[in-house]
Amino acid sequence: MEVIYIDDLNKIENRQSLVMCLGYFDGLHLGHQELIKKCREVSKDKNLVSSLLTFDPSPSKVLNLKKFKGNLTSLEDRLNLINQFGIEKVFVLKFDLHVASITKEDFIKQILQKLNVKDVVVGFDFSFGKFGEGNNEYLKQFFNVHIVDELKYNGEKIASSYIANLLIDGDVSLANKLLGHNYIISGEVIHGYKNGKKIGYPTANINYGDYVLLKRGVYACYTYVNGCKYKSMVNVGSHPTIKELDKPIIESYIFDFYEDIYGQIIKIEFIKYIREEEKFSSLEKLKSRLNLDTKLIANILE
Repeated sequence: MEVIYIDDLNKIENRQSLVMCLGYFDGLHLGHQELIKKCREVSKDKNLVSSLLTFDPSPSKVLNLKKFKGNLTSLEDRLNLINQFGIEKVFVLKFDLHVASITKEDFIKQILQKLNVKDVVVGFDFSFGKFGEGNNEYLKQFFNVHIVDELKYNGEKIASSYIANLLIDGDVSLANKLLGHNYIISGEVIHGYKNGKKIGYPTANINYGDYVLLKRGVYACYTYVNGCKYKSMVNVGSHPTIKELDKPIIESYIFDFYEDIYGQIIKIEFIKYIREEEKFSSLEKLKSRLNLDTKLIANILE
């Protein structure tokens, strides 16, 4: 898969004829996967190069929209997932206030036509351009447009925002089902307060950046370090038993792991929500509960 980064609209060029999926594609959930499937079908039928246009950073974050609750995927996550689905070329458009102000006409002229797009694949409710004034009917004036119908689960549209809300509510199992893969976050291991180490549970505290912050509590997870997969108990919270922190943290207690990994990038794969965060009356009661949690998680991950 070839990845092309677009930082300057004046330098856009591409000679190959493309069929292109359009969207942000946060999470690469089941709905997004239907778009990619259709894109590959059109690519094969019409002998066009399959491609996808995404943005970085998140348009919702740049525009400071209230609906922005964090990302399901970093750009690296998205690219890794897209690569698994067989797209040939990915264009990453730097999203800023200038791009946000582009009219629907200029979005087509300055971006899609300069990229030599012949066919586009979009969701039923796709919009683009300043104030979202462009829609699928407008696209049909310039391209062959393939519209993918809404995909629902129990009457609810499968969307990145819906999945984010599931994670915020702690429903990792359903979120994973709608993603079509287990939810993963990655981040650098940073120095924390070493409270876990003091009670016999040293943890890797990660900088989770712009990821959606899951519901506070304990999770059964796998943690990946240097490409190796380990069972782990992950806590999302603020250490209420020891000392309440100003900002929640995400920390992983990695089973049978004793290496110093400060400064390294690790990945955490969330499998199941175990319990809510709790303030215990003593450290001994906290340790006793953690002992039970680790046994439960070990059984779940067998």
